[in-house]
Amino acid sequence: MPGEELQVGDPWEAVPGTERTFAAGPGGRIEICLARSQNGLEFSYGIAEGVVDRESLSAATRHLISDPRLGARRPTLWDLRHHDFDHTPVVRFRGYAFIFSEFPERSGVRRGYLVSSDTGYGMMRMFQLSASGYGLEDEARIRVSADAGALVTWLQA
Repeated sequence: MPGEELQVGDPWEAVPGTERTFAAGPGGRIEICLARSQNGLEFSYGIAEGVVDRESLSAATRHLISDPRLGARRPTLWDLRHHDFDHTPVVRFRGYAFIFSEFPERSGVRRGYLVSSDTGYGMMRMFQLSASGYGLEDEARIRVSADAGALVTWLQA
């Protein structure tokens, strides 16, 4: 369950019974569930571990939209602290931005991306700028940070 991977001091808890895991190719997976911040905000919470493929990311997003506990319009925190950025080609990451066009019902939803390395931060900023540059999503609706608390606060704004 995603809650088992939480870091000490993360300002949220996973809501039991809402979790779903998606295979993400060799050595990777995506888990998604509902989470609740310490002050009660509910948001969709996804963890990407290892190397994630586009098909699994699309499947996880379809599930997020179709599960009424999560919903298309709910803010989302993507926890990428365990994603293997060092073995994910830049071209693949840039291509992930085009997934936004597959899900117009999510347009304008706040999405926070939690990273723990300079490589992760750089790759996600490239993703953010690609999504904005191609007109797929407003850059202001995407935030990349290594500060979990700041991301949760921003999701609530």
